[in-house]
Amino acid sequence: MTLKFVPFNEHPEYAGKKMQDYLREHQLDSLIKIAKISPDQANGGQVAKAANIDPKKELNCLVLTGKGHGVVKYAAVLVPFQKKINTGSVLKHAMEVHRESFADLKWVTKVTDMEYGSIGPVGLPEDWKLLIDSGIKDLDEVIFGSGRVDSKMLAPVSVFDKVPNVQFVDGLAK
Repeated sequence: MTLKFVPFNEHPEYAGKKMQDYLREHQLDSLIKIAKISPDQANGGQVAKAANIDPKKELNCLVLTGKGHGVVKYAAVLVPFQKKINTGSVLKHAMEVHRESFADLKWVTKVTDMEYGSIGPVGLPEDWKLLIDSGIKDLDEVIFGSGRVDSKMLAPVSVFDKVPNVQFVDGLAK
């Protein structure tokens, strides 16, 4: 199966409603491309292969929670799909927490209005940090979740310049 990414504004319905609103409100809609996919392609680098794009550009977005100074904090963590999150001191320091864990999936999908398998780094609650492995800065474009398991987004890395609370972190992926 071959995928073709089209400008987001040609098919905004491919993304969830909350994602559509966020992209328009923050004027990111013109930077994003989107493609319809089979839900069984949502995980594991299959989208990059189907779109004939370098698999290093396909990203995994996970939501973590932790407590720091008595406050519960959330962060979305963005790493290449073939890598794992360095959950040691690198992550704790970036999140400013003493201990971290994966956030409850049901709660995350409800709060973000995104489906499991397609949590994206764009359109998240604005009080969350978005921690991105610094190696991603070297890419020209990336693929990430659209909020719906039946589509993915393609965007230039510069899109993260317009997203709040972004922090590029050395050694976040291992």
